[in-house]
Amino acid sequence: MRLAWFFLASIIMMTASLDAQDRSDDLPQEVKRHGIALLIGYAWVPQTVTSEGGSELTIIPSIGLDYGYEFNSKFSLVLINDIELSSYLIEGRNGTTIKRANKYIVALTPLYHVNHWLGVYAGPGIEYEHSMSFYILKAGTEIYKHFEGNWGVGFSVSIDFNKSYETFSAGLGVSKGF
Repeated sequence: MRLAWFFLASIIMMTASLDAQDRSDDLPQEVKRHGIALLIGYAWVPQTVTSEGGSELTIIPSIGLDYGYEFNSKFSLVLINDIELSSYLIEGRNGTTIKRANKYIVALTPLYHVNHWLGVYAGPGIEYEHSMSFYILKAGTEIYKHFEGNWGVGFSVSIDFNKSYETFSAGLGVSKGF
């Protein structure tokens, strides 16, 4: 749990320091209200149970497809869809072992654009898995570079909180506005 709070505090401090360095809020001329992003990345699960009964950090490949609607130059609403491509066991906070296999995460998060290349978000979601699902709080930040034709590339880091454990994620994405 301490690692989760450290990760979240790091995201906030990184966002604040980056905002202090660049106050230019000029968005590209033809920003579209709708956008999709395809992301590939990794999730880190610190409480994975080994076959010997110990605990270890597990790194899992993931893919995501997000949809966003931009209300104005400062606020968007993003529907985040991620799939973790692996099976593993988690040791929950109450000592129980929880099986996770190719879990699907969906979250609806408000996104605040600190400036034209940096955004922070947090919102509710659900982690679906065939044996057990959880409500989550997803929080993170993203850094994007916009190009002509409403294309963009970016990097994001996030954390998913649920009642039994946390998952940390990082990924690279390509976006298109329409």
